[in-house]
Amino acid sequence: MHANRRAIKLLARGLQDSPQAHKLRHIRPQPTIYQKLSKYTQSITHAAACLLILVLLRTGILSSLSRINDQGERFVEQHYNRYMDLARNDGTPSDLA
Repeated sequence: MHANRRAIKLLARGLQDSPQAHKLRHIRPQPTIYQKLSKYTQSITHAAACLLILVLLRTGILSSLSRINDQGERFVEQHYNRYMDLARNDGTPSDLA
């Protein structure tokens, strides 16, 4: 749009006031594909996130992660209990004595 105004200023005075120059002065450039899709960005993002979750559920990755998390929690609990027992006793874990 700015380029159009500059081009009009280069025209002769009579052509600057012509109907074609008036159209050129007020014309907007074609929006890019990004500008066209920008209003749908949030919807596309949500749909992609839903599809990703479905794929993860279908392949069993989420259940595997859940099992790993459960195993990790059990390990931490056992570790904590073992060394709390050490602090209460003579310094040797009860399962090693």
